[in-house]
Amino acid sequence: MIDDTESNELSDRGTDCSLPESEEPLGQSLPPVDGGKDAWLVLVGTFVIEGLVWGFPFTSGVFQEYYSNNGQFDDNPAGVTMIGTVTLGVLYLSSPVCLFGLRQWPRYRRRSIILGCLISSLALVAASFATRVWQLVLTQGFLYAIGACMMSYPTMLFVNEWFVHRKGLAFGIAWASTGCSGVTAPLFISWSLSHFSFRTTLRIWAIASSILLCPVLPFMKPRVPPSTVSRSKVPNMKFVVCRPFLPLQLCSIMESLGYFLPSLYLPLYARSLGFSNEIATASVVLLNGGAFFGSVVIGFLIDQWDVTTVMLFSTIGATSSVVFLWGFSGLAAILCTFSCMYGFFAGSFSSIWPGIMRETTAKDYSAEPGLVYALLVAGRGVGGVLSGPLSEALLTAPPLTHAISYGYGSKYGILIVFTGVTALLGGFGFFGRRLGWV
Repeated sequence: MIDDTESNELSDRGTDCSLPESEEPLGQSLPPVDGGKDAWLVLVGTFVIEGLVWGFPFTSGVFQEYYSNNGQFDDNPAGVTMIGTVTLGVLYLSSPVCLFGLRQWPRYRRRSIILGCLISSLALVAASFATRVWQLVLTQGFLYAIGACMMSYPTMLFVNEWFVHRKGLAFGIAWASTGCSGVTAPLFISWSLSHFSFRTTLRIWAIASSILLCPVLPFMKPRVPPSTVSRSKVPNMKFVVCRPFLPLQLCSIMESLGYFLPSLYLPLYARSLGFSNEIATASVVLLNGGAFFGSVVIGFLIDQWDVTTVMLFSTIGATSSVVFLWGFSGLAAILCTFSCMYGFFAGSFSSIWPGIMRETTAKDYSAEPGLVYALLVAGRGVGGVLSGPLSEALLTAPPLTHAISYGYGSKYGILIVFTGVTALLGGFGFFGRRLGWV
């Protein structure tokens, strides 16, 4: 491989999220990776777009609390939970299809961002006219996610193409944007819902998203000209059932089964303890704020440490916060501390993925980083889809214990235990490495 500091005629193998090195253009002077104006502007644009895309569905707990208590959607109260889970599920599970299409037609990546913004904005406007829960699930849930998917995944391809040795840090900064918007969006949405209606709130968000996209769209461009790229029609997928991808993917899926539950139920849990609406909203704000800082830290560590070591670090922090803080959170201060700690360690778990991509492509040179990333995202979507019905079943179970009056003794007790167990399973890759399974 030719190092970019010596010659700029070849793109580093890791610079394109879907291209093996043999398919990259020869005889062209390409801008440098891991730095330079264009690389950092792409990262800035990605930060803004990812914040718009993911910040909104991650505040679904605030919407869920509003829809459940305002009396306008009594036709199917249980279905309100499905709005957020459908949004996250579609965003995650559609990644292989979306990224495969962008792989085949790279010249349409920027157009995909524009079209996706149009679809998601129109979906939220349509949701503002809803009178039934199923209409919210279709518009605010499904259609918004389709448009958001078309906005998000081209940006990940651009980032992976512009950053190589600092890939983990770059992805960590990009994903930190969800925590940043997750801090501001719940505050705005809670304020707007209390002063206006959900209809006005959804329309304002749709308009603001379109306006914020315009200044950063010119930044989003590939490092390798799409017109020079040729590719095979059928990608090599044998890495899916081989080490190290399969065991690490299973760890990621297990962690995701419980990951979404705190963001969905913390506002309702806080209200069940008699806390004010401000504390309920603060629990989501602090969760996302912790994810902002955690994503940057984990992204930095994944460039320095073995991927399974970082997984263990994240697992210990996330599991401890659930077991010792959420389970005994009878005070607002403890609940807020849990939100910060869980957001930092569990909310940044996705920043581990560049390490899994690195391990997989090092083991199987024919594995395309973009497809590795797509399957990791889809695996997390399994948790996003299953967390809704799983949580409903767990909440109908009898209380775990009556001996403790805190979280464990409430109707959320089994939910808390389940979240802690799945967080613990996410770190088993560390022991798998020691046993030779990874």
